[in-house]
Amino acid sequence: HMIPALNEGEEPKPKTAEQINEEITNKYRLGIKQMLGDQQKILDKLIEENIEVVKAEMEEQNNKAPEADQPPPAQPTPEEEKQPAAEDGQEAPADQEAVQEETEV
Repeated sequence: HMIPALNEGEEPKPKTAEQINEEITNKYRLGIKQMLGDQQKILDKLIEENIEVVKAEMEEQNNKAPEADQPPPAQPTPEEEKQPAAEDGQEAPADQEAVQEETEV
């Protein structure tokens, strides 16, 4: 009961791989063009709106006095200025001991 099997590579090929690829690519291109077309309209609208907003913001900034936007120079807080200075004489005891040892010798 031998069924005439088609050997690999002997299948009927009405279209070449290139033709099939081209068809698929064209279908995708059409679909993408349609999708992009819609998105492009939305994007254009968004861009136009953003340009208007940015223009308005720029005009507002230009109308303001430039000095108002700058923060005042940072000044040290009083607490930072009043750090206790290291008092002289804190290390005196150690020095005295060393001096005593030297005199004993």
